[in-house]
Amino acid sequence: MEVSHAVAWNPSLRLGAKVEDTFLVGPESLECITSPGDWPTEVVPGSPGRIRAAVLEVS
Repeated sequence: MEVSHAVAWNPSLRLGAKVEDTFLVGPESLECITSPGDWPTEVVPGSPGRIRAAVLEVS
């Protein structure tokens, strides 16, 4: 990968759920460009300061 390439991470969750984050490769690190807007967010465990969109849970 080179600087300015985009990469997506999209793991599957139980019961067929999907989530995806998109990042731009920078000179020193990745920049998350997935913006949840008004969607609820959560802090990524083990990565203080990294926030991502929360998974919608429907019961």
